[in-house]
Amino acid sequence: MINLKKLEELASDVSVPPGVRRISSALAAAINDWPTRNVDSLELFLSELRQDFGELSKANICIKMNSMTDAWKLESLSELLGAWNGVDEHIRLDDLVQQIIGH
Repeated sequence: MINLKKLEELASDVSVPPGVRRISSALAAAINDWPTRNVDSLELFLSELRQDFGELSKANICIKMNSMTDAWKLESLSELLGAWNGVDEHIRLDDLVQQIIGH
């Protein structure tokens, strides 16, 4: 299980690849801004995202954001979109997460 502290450590660890740091940073910021209390692990966060959005692709998240009114979720998702910076936007979030597992 990857918790928030681990994501924050990966985001600041210069010995890991820049892509891993970028994805970890985006995920940590998104989890911090997510409005549900006690979401402190990547697994819980992804579970909540799947309940709200179904497929965790950049396009699907952007479409759902257009009709969203919850400011905290919008802020969280804006942070999350940073995980796709510099990568193919068609990659699903689960595939991005796989890049950080094992670091």
